[in-house]
Amino acid sequence: MSSAHPAPGAGPASAGGDLAALTALVHRLEENVARVVRGKPEAIRLAFVCLLARGHVLIEDVPGVGKTTLAQALARSLTMKNLDVGERLQRYALNRWQRCARVQARAIRNGEIFHAQGVVRWGRDTALKLLGERLLDVPWLYAGP
Repeated sequence: MSSAHPAPGAGPASAGGDLAALTALVHRLEENVARVVRGKPEAIRLAFVCLLARGHVLIEDVPGVGKTTLAQALARSLTMKNLDVGERLQRYALNRWQRCARVQARAIRNGEIFHAQGVVRWGRDTALKLLGERLLDVPWLYAGP
């Protein structure tokens, strides 16, 4: 083993420090949201996991259980400079609608392909045999327009 120590801010030691700082930040954010949204620690944790993975969060539940409150608390905790909560939610909604439009368009096309008849059905089956799992790659879902 070498007795040499890496320079401060270099190598794996700093990566661990960055991870510790990020973990502490996420815990503080979760605690901040939990002050507003009570009794939903798993929902709060999963929302932050989705956001950290640069994904979208779809909150589904019965009416009156705090979905809007959770969304507002997330927006307030993840402050965007010079934007109020309404503007943040509008930006989120715009991104969500664009993604939903792509998902719906693909779902319609996939439905047509799934229920195909005649030559189109033969073409579909041949493509699946030749391309296999490569057809299951879905970068269109997460990519921009």
